[in-house]
Amino acid sequence: MNITREQISLLIKLDRKAQYELYKECFGYMMSISLRYQNDHQAAEDVVNRAYLKVLKSIMTFDTSKSFKPWMARITVNENIDACRKSQKLRSIINYDSEVVNADRNLNHFEYNEADQNLQADHLRKMISQLPETTKYVFNLYVIEGFKHKEIAEKLGLTVGTSKWHLNSARKRLKMMILKLKDTEKIIHYGE
Repeated sequence: MNITREQISLLIKLDRKAQYELYKECFGYMMSISLRYQNDHQAAEDVVNRAYLKVLKSIMTFDTSKSFKPWMARITVNENIDACRKSQKLRSIINYDSEVVNADRNLNHFEYNEADQNLQADHLRKMISQLPETTKYVFNLYVIEGFKHKEIAEKLGLTVGTSKWHLNSARKRLKMMILKLKDTEKIIHYGE
């Protein structure tokens, strides 16, 4: 995706054709981001449309000396975070104290390298989508987007300790799902 200064100029002038062309070019990428956060396709598409409108409204603030794709991705991630904030599930978060977080740190770590080699991306996406909503958001923001716990806590209205707890919970749940999948594959393989 290479957005030129001419395209940016047309977008600032509210050129409908340029807006439509940008939407067609960016939709797939924005959907791939939103599907990491939303459980269903329609919710992800709604977030993409809201994010795209924000891109159009803020296009005049875009620094053309920088790359467009990360700028647009950040807007999409932030729109997904806003959708999470609006969710009633997020309002019912239980704040876990630091003792629970420290206890979780002592659990054995799982080597994901072996699992990554054996899993297809679709399996992993499905597993992540099965995580509880806030846990999924924290996992995506930390592991995929590269946010720090302090940033995640501020964006989602959590404490740093709660953010860490959700990341550890995601890792434990994903480990269990991966092990279950491996056991299922062994049974299928041996049963043939």
